[in-house]
Amino acid sequence: MQPDTEPVVVFIQHEAAAGPGLVGARMRHRGIPTTTVHAYAGDPVPSDLDGMLGLVVLGGAVGPCEDDAAPWLPDVRNLLQQAVSRDLPTLGLCLGAELLAVACGGAVTRMVGAPELGLHSLRLTSAGRADLLLSAMSEDAMAVEWHQEEISSLPQDAVSLCETSRCPNQAFRLGDRVWGTQFHPEVLAVDIEPWAAADTDGLARAGRTATDVLDEVRAAEDRLRHEWEALADRWIDLLSPGGPVG
Repeated sequence: MQPDTEPVVVFIQHEAAAGPGLVGARMRHRGIPTTTVHAYAGDPVPSDLDGMLGLVVLGGAVGPCEDDAAPWLPDVRNLLQQAVSRDLPTLGLCLGAELLAVACGGAVTRMVGAPELGLHSLRLTSAGRADLLLSAMSEDAMAVEWHQEEISSLPQDAVSLCETSRCPNQAFRLGDRVWGTQFHPEVLAVDIEPWAAADTDGLARAGRTATDVLDEVRAAEDRLRHEWEALADRWIDLLSPGGPVG
């Protein structure tokens, strides 16, 4: 980074229809400088954390080890390892959380049965209720899920923060400032419309239709926006060098 270059939050994007969404909008509202690496379109993934105020790794349809389909994934896993080592404020969202888990010694496997799609209730663990970030969640929080793989085992030093009835590792923390969430705090109905259009097989296996999934998310949007803007704001507060830890 050049001395006069302003540090930025870097988003790593894996496909065109899985962008920064609500989290990115909140950063713009708060005046946080950001840049998006469109890895799927050939943008090179940074080799190190120089110039980064924070790191957000977004979702995508590929698995976290499908390097043949997405040859930039090893670089993303390497970057996440560096983020954990430095305790850089980091969010891994869905695929981003899976990449974080695998990069640090955890495991991701195919879900047994139907994928987890649409709006689902979340339950905080006792550690989650005390967590700097996840404690922003209400006890009856809901979020959009869209995954057919799950984090089946966490890295050795990870703290489990949140679960659903089917997936026990919905959120975890490594160190003080690195989080992964299997759920999607960044999306509203408009963001998942292309997912629903493309994933007819997953919806059928889950016994859902695009219409009912989109309708339930639209009906909950005020609640979702309130819930996940609060979480995004807490994460943004960590970005200053003297931000809170613990």
